[in-house]
Amino acid sequence: MRVRAGRAAVAAFLGVTSLAAAASPPTLVFIHGIKGARLATDAGRVHWLTVAQALGLSTPVLALPTRFGDGGQERDALHPAGVLTTLILVPRLVEIDVYGRWLAAARALGRPFAPFAYDWRRDDAESVADFERFLEGVIRETGRPADVVAHSMGGLITLSLLNRRPDLFRRVVFAGVPFAGGIGFLPDLHVGRATGLNRRIAGPDVLATFPSVFTLFPLVNEHVVEADGSPSPMDFYDADAWKRLALGPYRPGARRDAAYERFLAEALRRAKAFRASLAPRPDAVFPPVLVVLSDAHPTLVRALRAGPHAEDGIDFTTLPRTDGDGRVSARNAVPPAPIRHEVVVTRNDHAKLLNDAAVVKRIAEFLDAP
Repeated sequence: MRVRAGRAAVAAFLGVTSLAAAASPPTLVFIHGIKGARLATDAGRVHWLTVAQALGLSTPVLALPTRFGDGGQERDALHPAGVLTTLILVPRLVEIDVYGRWLAAARALGRPFAPFAYDWRRDDAESVADFERFLEGVIRETGRPADVVAHSMGGLITLSLLNRRPDLFRRVVFAGVPFAGGIGFLPDLHVGRATGLNRRIAGPDVLATFPSVFTLFPLVNEHVVEADGSPSPMDFYDADAWKRLALGPYRPGARRDAAYERFLAEALRRAKAFRASLAPRPDAVFPPVLVVLSDAHPTLVRALRAGPHAEDGIDFTTLPRTDGDGRVSARNAVPPAPIRHEVVVTRNDHAKLLNDAAVVKRIAEFLDAP
């Protein structure tokens, strides 16, 4: 009995619920970016992402219902089913590594590891609430806040929660996070990009039903330029602006009815409110922060209307690009003031920021600090 009392006293002194929690390092939690988790039905049928889907042999429906109710956007039958690892399309020749190498490296750090998967299509505010419950569960189990590594959109979700609940975090690593937004995702929403060989599974009309996509855009509006070089005012959180400039959901040939227009207006209202939640609270005490970014890849920062290389009316190639990771500019990948942070720079692109062995080593050193 005296031994138990002694252990409890030591644990209480250390501020943990048990000596096991005191002896083990904090749990490392990883939160992925957009498109970074499998989506499956309750029966286990995967709609995102299989080898057959990446090869274009199967294209299940990913579009969300374009209706909002009292409980938010209506749901479909899909739910997150784990963080995506590696898809081997042709053994030893062609593979799509999503987070496979990073997950293996994270597990090799020798600390409790808990990846968090969320439905990256839905309103980011929903994902923030889910992430909050997840981290609360970590604290109940371990008696201490988590160390969090957040990639891309996962970093926006993390910052929104960090603003309200800094008590859930011990240390945070942000990798390739579009803190100030950007238009690196505009080509996906306007002309589309292939997933492997499949151009339909996450095409523009599908993405236009995802509220989360719109949180990636900036609040400032100097990113669209007219053919004569003059700036074209563009409020990415105003449905009429998308329509006026024939962008994204309103690109040439897109058919939109009144129901979709109501949906888009509400989705943008929610996206703008989420963006507002990223502004650091003046009374918040932030944990130590490490930022992973790249400045080695030309990154889209301005689009030209009716330019010489226009696709559906928008030219994404003629105007100069800036240093970044190919998706997020280096300037926009650092958190807003007054969040103090350290920076580690890699030459890897956006998708592979966490695959750099030197970055993993620096993350390990950062997390091992007292």
